[in-house]
Amino acid sequence: MLLFLYIDFFLNDIRFYKRHVMILITVMGIYMQINFLITDNFGPVYKIIDFQGVVSYIFITISFIISIGHFFFGVLLYSILKKKKIEKIKYERVKQYTNYYY
Repeated sequence: MLLFLYIDFFLNDIRFYKRHVMILITVMGIYMQINFLITDNFGPVYKIIDFQGVVSYIFITISFIISIGHFFFGVLLYSILKKKKIEKIKYERVKQYTNYYY
């Protein structure tokens, strides 16, 4: 699955902004709160995350770290591999539209 995500990254032109990491952290936090409420009321959603043992909290922490790490890996790859290409395409499109209207 991770391989397909990397392939998708190289095929698309989506930019990773550092400021979007706060959205990622917020969504993960809200998801864990919902997961806690469901686990507390109905039983664990995932067997490893039962919120009763230390292993659950270690798994949650590692999941947060890996998710944020992958995000910043995307930021780094974008700046190294794709930024010049995308900026060039964007410049050419703007130039094309400006010449079209004037």
